[in-house]
Amino acid sequence: MTRKFLPAILLVLLAGKSLAQQDPQMTMYMFNHQIFNPGVNGYLGATNVTGAFRSQWVGIDGQPNTFTLALNTPVSLLRGGVGLAFLYDAIGPINTIKFNGSYAFKLELNKDKGTALQIGVAPGLINSSINRDMLRPADPSDPKLQTLGASPTVFNLGAGVFFYRQRQNNVPEKFFIGASVDNITEPVLKYDQALEGTNYTRTIYGTAGYRFDLKENIHLVPSAMFRMAGPFNTLDVNANLHVRPMVFGLGYRVFTGDILAMVGFNPSQSLFMAYSYDYTTNNLRSFTSGSHELLLSYTFPKVFRFYPPDLDGRDYEDFR
Repeated sequence: MTRKFLPAILLVLLAGKSLAQQDPQMTMYMFNHQIFNPGVNGYLGATNVTGAFRSQWVGIDGQPNTFTLALNTPVSLLRGGVGLAFLYDAIGPINTIKFNGSYAFKLELNKDKGTALQIGVAPGLINSSINRDMLRPADPSDPKLQTLGASPTVFNLGAGVFFYRQRQNNVPEKFFIGASVDNITEPVLKYDQALEGTNYTRTIYGTAGYRFDLKENIHLVPSAMFRMAGPFNTLDVNANLHVRPMVFGLGYRVFTGDILAMVGFNPSQSLFMAYSYDYTTNNLRSFTSGSHELLLSYTFPKVFRFYPPDLDGRDYEDFR
């Protein structure tokens, strides 16, 4: 199985036919909205930097590994927020880099309740390359392999909306609903002029979450994320229990049967770190020990005095 994994990818890729490529999935999406929805820029009311690393299907040759880094901040002069996002994804010999800048316009629907709608757009670039040293072709003399070496860069576009209720009296958001689209133009990456190339599938995301207040510092936040990329759909259903300074979560990925677990911790008022584990229950479980994800998020405290951030239940201190 592991020896056949990479050649199977290359067989489709090098056959000269169009292959639809998908963006990687992230289990801790509720703490990493910006990667898939530019409509969230500035919604925390403070400058935030979030990085995440995911190692998927550990034990399989050529397993996907993903790193993301995102920064966003509110800008009052622009009536919204701006952000930068970087994604690096490696699966077998194929390495992909996505980078975008983004802007979100904030429309305050009800100032008394703190309800707002944000609309964002994210123009960016996609670069992809093939590490020829990792190839194990059945026919090394194949002329297509001899000319394979381009590292194409193409334009990409994403957009999204984010509807939420801001924190009031130092209590985090009550709910959020988001919808976004990435790879709107379905950009085509050509590794060689003789090949048709691969295209990035237009990907649609939908997220929602609601906070139930159990006690003053204990909150239950169920959430869900739906993703549709061509004929492939995923649905994550999660429930996170916030008991300051800890977060404990369980989830289920409906269409693949993965069982999800996560734990988070606030070592300080500004810093949040979390780890998640996906237990595979489908046919891949004989070949993999599961998937791991790490997340680190920092919200700059110097802004808290003016814009108390929504940390999604992770911290309730009054920084004023």
